[in-house]
Amino acid sequence: AVWIDRKASLAPESDLLSWIGPWKLNLFLGQLEEERAIPDAKIIGMRVSFIPVERLEIGLSRIIMFGGEGKSENFSTVWD
Repeated sequence: AVWIDRKASLAPESDLLSWIGPWKLNLFLGQLEEERAIPDAKIIGMRVSFIPVERLEIGLSRIIMFGGEGKSENFSTVWD
């Protein structure tokens, strides 16, 4: 699996986005094992969280499983 994290949780400097406050981003991409209903399926996960006011953190997460043996692995498969 490959994992990417935003190193620092800083608020945007833009006046338009400063209300978001400090924010974090995590992304990962991996391949599941062969011992599954659909062998060698791929998985992508992402999470973004932000702190608009002190003591309140809002997070949004998404996990996508696609591809694997006999299945399509192109961009439209992930997006649809």
